[in-house]
Parts: sequence; structure tokens; C-alpha cells
Amino acid sequence: AAQLAYWRSALGGAPAAPAPASDRARPSVQSFRGGSVALSVGGDAWQAAVSVAASVHATPVAALLAAWGGVLGQSARQRCVVVGVPTAGGRNAIRRRAAAGGVCAPI
Repeated sequence: AAQLAYWRSALGGAPAAPAPASDRARPSVQSFRGGSVALSVGGDAWQAAVSVAASVHATPVAALLAAWGGVLGQSARQRCVVVGVPTAGGRNAIRRRAAAGGVCAPI
């Protein structure tokens, strides 16, 4: 309950969730079936992510996540989207929260 209250407060002013693409009708009954898509970033794309990340003192993963947020924003025709990263507790939890906070800024 405390975590839920924290996140509601922390994300209170966040932009609304983007509307999903409407290339097909939604099922009449929600199934919660998920899926996954394997993606490999290598070669020139990875080097570009490393360069961009280094220029803003971020990790390549943060740069790629920001790029994905841009794709989501373009797709939903929204200027700002919020992209979150789940983290677990532990010794470096505070440092990870700080890193995730940087990624969760509007893109």
C-alpha cells in the first residue's frame, strides 16, 4: 500500500498513457496473455547508442530506452511519454532508483 501511494504521488503529474495502436480491434475479453520479441542491437547502432549515452553521462541502455520512448511518442502522437524500468531492492537500490528516475523523465 505504501509503495502504491509513493508511485501515485511520484507520477501524479505524468502525461497520460499513450493510446494503443488501433490497427486491429481489441478482443471483447481481456486475456492478459503476453508475448515477447527478441531484439539484438549490434554494430553501428550499438556504437551510436554508446556515443550518445556518453555525451549525456548515461548508459547505452538508458539511451536506447529513451529512443524507444521517442518511438512510442511518435506512434501515439504524444509529445511526452513516461517510460519506467522495474528495479529490485538490495545494496544498490538507491543508485538504481536514481538511474531509473533519470530515464522516467518525459522524452
